Amino acid sequence: MLPVPPGPTAMDRLSAASAAPTRALALRLAWAASILLLLAGLAGLVVARAAIVAAWPPSMRLYSVLGLAPRAESPHREADKKHEETDHGDATRQHSADRGQ
Repeated sequence: MLPVPPGPTAMDRLSAASAAPTRALALRLAWAASILLLLAGLAGLVVARAAIVAAWPPSMRLYSVLGLAPRAESPHREADKKHEETDHGDATRQHSADRGQ
């Protein structure tokens, strides 16, 4: 009796299956999702930097090094706004406009 040639092994059958395109697409989508999540997190750190510095003051050093330090709020900012809204402020602007004509 002649020896029977061995049939394909489980590894041969597994490598012959064409699951590669599906896995490649899933891998690309996972990379894209990871990058988008990272960019969203970084954008959040930039947008909310004033709140982050208020909650954790040592973070100001990192933002300063990166050139992203939040602008300091002027304690007189509200007073400046109120001054601009007074009638005197409007009269001064009107007088300046009349002088320019």
